[in-house]
Amino acid sequence: MEAPMNNVELAKAYFESVLDKPLSQMQFVQLGGMRVLEILWPVNDILRPRLYEIRGIPYSKHHGRKADEAIEAFSVRPFAQTWQDLAPEVWRVLLERHHQMLMVAATNEVQGFPLTSIPADLPPEAVLPAVMLLLLHSMQLPWPPGDRSELELPVEDGPETMLHR
Repeated sequence: MEAPMNNVELAKAYFESVLDKPLSQMQFVQLGGMRVLEILWPVNDILRPRLYEIRGIPYSKHHGRKADEAIEAFSVRPFAQTWQDLAPEVWRVLLERHHQMLMVAATNEVQGFPLTSIPADLPPEAVLPAVMLLLLHSMQLPWPPGDRSELELPVEDGPETMLHR
């Protein structure tokens, strides 16, 4: 059995597939924390309908591979419905990764550090899946998983609110 590709290999394959050219012919742009916040913010809307079901479930890294597979599936079919049949424990892993990556992005923005790079000519509809592959797939959590039992996802606030908390 072949080992699964890591997040960078998956992202490179995704870029080449979407842009129909080799990586060597692509120009890349860096994404700072604010831009990553803007890109990932719509994931809140995907997670929100499941929040009350999943926020009290303890985080378990044993569901990480299934979360990676869900991100891979989203890169092919970037719609909320792609995740409709996931187990609650997988949703919980996705919630934790997303929440922590938003914190990482906000921290990087304040410190002025870029977070990742993507091809400059990536079409808008391919940006969210690309960033998810790069940053959420195979993510090693920078902090211990939090108790999210009281977590509320922002409804109307934009990503800039992450910088003022």
